[in-house]
Amino acid sequence: KGKYPIPKSFNVVLDNYIYYQHEVAHNRASTLEANKTLVRRFLHYLHVNGLVTLYELRPDLISGFLSSLIHLKPHSLSMIAGQLKKFLRYLWITEITPDDMSLRVPKINVPCEPHLPSFWDREKLDALLAAVDRGSPVGKRDYAILLLACRLGMRASDIRALRLENI
Repeated sequence: KGKYPIPKSFNVVLDNYIYYQHEVAHNRASTLEANKTLVRRFLHYLHVNGLVTLYELRPDLISGFLSSLIHLKPHSLSMIAGQLKKFLRYLWITEITPDDMSLRVPKINVPCEPHLPSFWDREKLDALLAAVDRGSPVGKRDYAILLLACRLGMRASDIRALRLENI
């Protein structure tokens, strides 16, 4: 929060946007936190570049912000551009900006990966699963986590977010 200080008027907009993302878009807490950090960074950039109200937002400030992140990988930059688009669309829908500035966010081309994702062969997976001590509750938990990842292909973040009521 202290890394990207923003004026109180921008902070109100940020809080309202995060509330909107939670209540309307039903985003998870981790997504909300990532969105909040990105939007705070964007609002800080606008403030540092002399913007007093969001009603005065210009396309050159949007492209300037994205240009300041050019050191990032194309995939990361593309994800940031997508989140920024959502925020700018929110500003237009809530009439904070007179124009839909989300249309001004440039498309970021992400080159295709030159290689296929790696995977383990069946013998290695069986050896991994066999190595887990299923005699204790922790071992049973670890085995279940590995099964979710190996057999169902679930990501670590999805496994971590699982709750008993999801079963």
